[in-house]
Amino acid sequence: MTHMKLYRLSCSLFSVCLVALVPSWLQAENSLSVGRGTADSGSVASVPLTLSTDDDAQGFIMAFEWDGSRGTGTELEVRDGDGEALSGAELVVTRVESSFMVLSVVMDLDGAGGEVIAAAQDVEVGAALIRCEGPSEGTLETPIQLVDDKIATVEGGPTLKNTLVQGGLSITAEENLGLNNGALICEGEDGPGPSARAFFACGNGLDDDGNPEPVTGTKGSTQTLIFYYRSTEELQGLSMAVRHSCNLELVDGSLSIEDGALSASEAEFVNIAVDDTSDDGDICELIVGILVDAVPPFDGRSLPETDSFTKLFSQDFLIAGGDCDECLFAGFVGTGEVEGGRPVKNLVSIDFQSEPAETTNCRVCLEAREEFQRGDCNFSGGRRSAVDIADAAAQVGFIFLDGEAKFDAPCEDACDANDDGRLDAADVVFLLEFLFVPNSPEPPSPGPDSPGDDPTDDDLTCEGGVVCD
Repeated sequence: MTHMKLYRLSCSLFSVCLVALVPSWLQAENSLSVGRGTADSGSVASVPLTLSTDDDAQGFIMAFEWDGSRGTGTELEVRDGDGEALSGAELVVTRVESSFMVLSVVMDLDGAGGEVIAAAQDVEVGAALIRCEGPSEGTLETPIQLVDDKIATVEGGPTLKNTLVQGGLSITAEENLGLNNGALICEGEDGPGPSARAFFACGNGLDDDGNPEPVTGTKGSTQTLIFYYRSTEELQGLSMAVRHSCNLELVDGSLSIEDGALSASEAEFVNIAVDDTSDDGDICELIVGILVDAVPPFDGRSLPETDSFTKLFSQDFLIAGGDCDECLFAGFVGTGEVEGGRPVKNLVSIDFQSEPAETTNCRVCLEAREEFQRGDCNFSGGRRSAVDIADAAAQVGFIFLDGEAKFDAPCEDACDANDDGRLDAADVVFLLEFLFVPNSPEPPSPGPDSPGDDPTDDDLTCEGGVVCD
């Protein structure tokens, strides 16, 4: 049934009332929309970005996000070629991250050319290219959502609202701008189904449910990913195709099979091939090949069956990038390929036949840390002499004074000069002696000269020192 909408009623004393009924889909609107994109597991989906405007538009902002464990942002294509919607744009700013993107456009930057996006509906302004990270079977649909007051164009910059600009005025959701969300649809390969006999997983140690726990760490730290298997049958060997964010950099020489099934079974062939660069346009990969009985004398050894996840090997990764609270993807998806070699899938060998393994992916989630220089109570930081007499004054103002005279310390830990977990007169004395009495002890780690985190467990906080870098 066609939905009709009352569009106009024109009537006077001397004329017949005219009622025009117009289909609702012809009504002009102001909206920003993310479409739907489909791709196979491990391939890149193109998700269309469109806008509708009932008047000429001078620009817009689109900010949208999705679950980074299900898709990795790779590129944002802008429709700025000849004859396309944004061909006259004088400023185009994009931000592409693993789990969100931003597209900001100003058509006429100097006010001289009068460039606009002409009033129209469903104008394609770009496409978000997102790599599907799974599933191993079936179809996985992941929402892509336009979000306000959450994403910035640059790290640490002001957060953005989805906005359409008409007549020099901003139209947002508060002014009835339509925000239409989309989806990433990933199609898995033929998987093992409910009768799978082997399973792969990765993460940290095992939780109370027997499943691998998530990995967390700060940027710049090295974290260990442990790879597990579970099987109802003995395994003669296996292969793994592990894709991961290139912000996770493999640490050379850190592969370890100790304290795991590979060591216990004396596996004779364990090989990892590494694609640790995104320069080729691909996400980074580990290709793993394991054959337990690989060299003479052959005795038919295998990995034992096990009804609980059992360690195969561990591999260290450096968290080289990412944003606070972002989770970086790592897991068994699609098909990997050794450079110059053949495609590799997540398989096991049972009774000399290959079978697909059911997989559970893992993520490495970034944590913020509190960083400060001990004694830098006024948090001047970064200067050659960050700790000086002003910090002693700040200690007095924070610990002892009230009202307008009180100093609002950004970091309690920095004011704890002697690192005893308390803020009192002893900290003032300690800092003054350090500054003016020869041979007095320095403030304990992280010390007054270079920032770091607090090695001491106490109840003091450092809200002003929260960093990701």
